[in-house]
Amino acid sequence: MQLFDASLAFALTMAALATVVTVIMEAGLRVARMRKKNFIEVMKLLNKEMEYSPLKMSEEDRWNFIKRVIDNPAEASLDKLRAELENLPLAGRLTYFGRDKAAGKNFLQRVGCFLLQIFGDRKRAGLFDRVSLEYMLRCLAESEAVKEASSRTISTVRAEFNRLARKYEEFSSSVSASFKQHAQQWSIAVGILLAFAANIDGFRIFENYRTDPELATAIIQKHEAFLEDNQSAQDSFEELNALYIQKRDIDKQIEQAKDKNDDTLARLKEQKREVEAEIEKQSDIAKIQEALQIAKQQVADLTTMGVPIGWEFYPNCPYSKSGTYEKWESAGSKCKNITQRKLEAKSIFIRVWFTAKNDPSGFAVWVMAVAFSGVLIGLGAPFWFDIAKRLAQVRKGLQNLDASAEFRFSARDANGDPKMRREIVDTVLADAQETAKGGTTTGENGKPEPQLGPKAIRL
Repeated sequence: MQLFDASLAFALTMAALATVVTVIMEAGLRVARMRKKNFIEVMKLLNKEMEYSPLKMSEEDRWNFIKRVIDNPAEASLDKLRAELENLPLAGRLTYFGRDKAAGKNFLQRVGCFLLQIFGDRKRAGLFDRVSLEYMLRCLAESEAVKEASSRTISTVRAEFNRLARKYEEFSSSVSASFKQHAQQWSIAVGILLAFAANIDGFRIFENYRTDPELATAIIQKHEAFLEDNQSAQDSFEELNALYIQKRDIDKQIEQAKDKNDDTLARLKEQKREVEAEIEKQSDIAKIQEALQIAKQQVADLTTMGVPIGWEFYPNCPYSKSGTYEKWESAGSKCKNITQRKLEAKSIFIRVWFTAKNDPSGFAVWVMAVAFSGVLIGLGAPFWFDIAKRLAQVRKGLQNLDASAEFRFSARDANGDPKMRREIVDTVLADAQETAKGGTTTGENGKPEPQLGPKAIRL
């Protein structure tokens, strides 16, 4: 039972440390606008599929379609960049918004490109980072080429919509998989940096839990607190999305209030300024600083509880005039094995150097152990919390199949279901035909409503 408790406590510790990496990674991805760039990559792949489509869309038709898909109408940011885009071909326009700017450059240049984005990204500010399948198809149905084709033969258009819907899902999945793979590599790199910065030796931590049942129990009892820390990190990320939605709603109210009294318009503009200021606060360098502060606090909480993390442990052995026999004996088994104890070292860096020189094999093992611990931390908080939940269930004699269930909220995405994909395509095409006749479409409540443009919940 003690070995099982030690395993559970270790998983919770890794989860708490991995939360730090998750926060830092999310802040970095947000600053780099990676999700928006990945969405542009999806549209680039879809554009290539449409070049020889039976819909016979011209390059300008395809750009207008892509523009409707990626641009937030409340921002209309692409209209502000018209002068910069008008002389570029379609492929060049997509590259302008994509992630090719740093491609092929050396590491320092790529870091420089990343740091520049901390201070804002005007050209991508009003772009979506993802839209639902239904929204994409409704934007396509508004294209003149599609309207013309649907008036001739709806069967051809339906077949092409089904094909493009399938391709959109395939491209989204492939870009997402590639993004996750690269993000995982960066996460592991950040985990290794954190492990060396805080001297996190997973083997030492596990051994402490195995030999100290009270410490393992204390960590297990703090299970809920660790979960709350993880949830707080996730909530902070969702907060920014809520601010963008709030800003979009205010923009709509401002548009509607243009003909009303000045007080209403002034109040809405003031609200918009406040929301924009909060968005800027959430997106700028302060977010990185906050993430680093969270990292420091997480490590401090664990060390306060007695978890052997930090530079009070090997390889920082007590080389100094005050390095008494008692200090060496209490410094841990690895330091006790060192015979050269009379060396004078005032700096931690010199003490670590002495350890590496006097105990090369032990130091090499420590380096590998810390690096491996960093890899484990880099696996991410969701992975370790899932492991911890499963271990806790077994510990309590319970089996809950929903422990790691994922829930995806979307507005009419097929999620790989051919039947759902056909249903979405049929609905969109039926609405498109009604619109072409000047009719109505089916609303979300089942009642007819005027077709005013793409209607789908955006993610």
